[in-house]
Amino acid sequence: MQVTVLLENTSRDPRLKSAHGLSLWIEAAGKKLLFDFGPGAQFAENAKILGLSLGQIEFGVLSHGHYVHGGGLDVFFRRCPSAPLYLRPQAFRKHQNQDRKDIGLDAELQTRPQLRYTREDEEIAPGLRLISMPPGQELIAPDNTRLLQDGQPDAFDHEQSLLVEEAGKLVLIGGCAHRGIVNYLEQTRRAAGRYPDAAISGFHLASPGGEPQEAQVRALARRLLELPTRYYTCHCTGLTGWNLLRELMGDRISYLGTGDTITL
Repeated sequence: MQVTVLLENTSRDPRLKSAHGLSLWIEAAGKKLLFDFGPGAQFAENAKILGLSLGQIEFGVLSHGHYVHGGGLDVFFRRCPSAPLYLRPQAFRKHQNQDRKDIGLDAELQTRPQLRYTREDEEIAPGLRLISMPPGQELIAPDNTRLLQDGQPDAFDHEQSLLVEEAGKLVLIGGCAHRGIVNYLEQTRRAAGRYPDAAISGFHLASPGGEPQEAQVRALARRLLELPTRYYTCHCTGLTGWNLLRELMGDRISYLGTGDTITL
């Protein structure tokens, strides 16, 4: 399987646009799909520069209902008019930050016929499975308390992750892991019978003060090192959190920026 980062907060390639958000081009289990769409059209512009044709995309997956992951959905619908979009039923609810600023999706897109609402555990194609609502509460980011859904603290029932199983390898792909990357790893073990060989996700290490809490990052690093998984992180992990994780975890973890491609 191969994963190319169409959009992320950073880029090592001056030809490519970067923005706070995430979009991944995934080729796995005989399918080509998009996982998240960034805040706007940048993912599509970068795909063209990278020589990737959106016309080949068979379906899309939205990790959760924040605009930095779904702001480009209108572009996806226009460029991939026959491709279904898999998302949680709660994705279009009203999402706000602590200042009551709207951080959700364009409500007008709810009428699109491509929408396919998912259950908490659902196979969308052979080898491709969506999971959500991990029951654990381990090492959830403190910043979650500042995020609202319909005016109440967000439980992130609109969040889901993708499990890819191909050629004996199991890979977990997430957006921000607001419900905790460790909890998604444990849910993977329960759902698939083992921990993933690799995990690609932001870890949402922000704190209410903006910078990650060092004790939280150190606790996360210790916990991740206990598991057999190889980690690739990005986006909401933040560079401060990433630098500390790299110091603590060494070559067990890598950072993915716009334009990077990995083969697993």
